[in-house]
Amino acid sequence: MDDLERLEYVFDIQGYLVIPDVLTSDELAELNRLMDAQNLPGPKKRIRFGEAAGGARKSGPGFLACGKPFCDLLDHERTMPILRMMLGDWFRLDRIYGIYMDEGMEAGRLHGGNTPYSPGEYYHVRDGKIVNGFTVVSWNLTDTGPDYGGFCCIPGSHKGNFQATGTDSRGKV
Repeated sequence: MDDLERLEYVFDIQGYLVIPDVLTSDELAELNRLMDAQNLPGPKKRIRFGEAAGGARKSGPGFLACGKPFCDLLDHERTMPILRMMLGDWFRLDRIYGIYMDEGMEAGRLHGGNTPYSPGEYYHVRDGKIVNGFTVVSWNLTDTGPDYGGFCCIPGSHKGNFQATGTDSRGKV
């Protein structure tokens, strides 16, 4: 079983993947340097910048305006094979924004997952292939996890359409 098959299995049963150490220390340092250069306000307010393509709130290109290293995240060599596995070769960037937070800020809220679900947000397996209508890639530029915060989701949202492999219970591969 190859790496993508293992990732497919984990995503199918959990609804998310954790891919540790995707960015090198040099990439992280440059992304953080560019983010610091934005002079965003301190921890009193969570800041969201950028918006959906054609969205109601027009606030510009978000983090893409921070420099080429942020643009390079769109087709990063470690995430692109996974996106192709889940979405096929023909997919588009629909929403793009960054959320800048600091320790002590109010957390975001869970969204999606309502019944009936939004027609554009779905997950099925058809003929042994994932058919997915909405996928999110979240980049954390600092340490994350239960003690630090970061991306949050409710695991176990999918079925078990693929053969089991030897990954750990947190979805780490």
